[in-house]
Amino acid sequence: CALPISISCELGATLASGDNDKIISLEKYGYNLGMACQILDDFMNDGINADFKITHKDVQYFVDNAITSINTFENSVYKQSLIDLVSYILNTSYEKVSSTL
Repeated sequence: CALPISISCELGATLASGDNDKIISLEKYGYNLGMACQILDDFMNDGINADFKITHKDVQYFVDNAITSINTFENSVYKQSLIDLVSYILNTSYEKVSSTL
């Protein structure tokens, strides 16, 4: 899940003629968003992460990395939308992960 999202973010930034730093930032954002989504998906489907006692802190790690990766972008509604998206994943995962502990 993480790699396709990462590549999609990278390609989008490349097609939009973003500079190399922005492309790399969005690639990292996509990877970390994808990792957070994958953990949540595994919990929802009783996947391998549920067996390893992955916690909300693990999801938080990838959410924090995603947000940090776009810190160099200037504040805008677009940046805020990216932050809101990954924050939604964190909040959704908290409900699911908490109920499995």
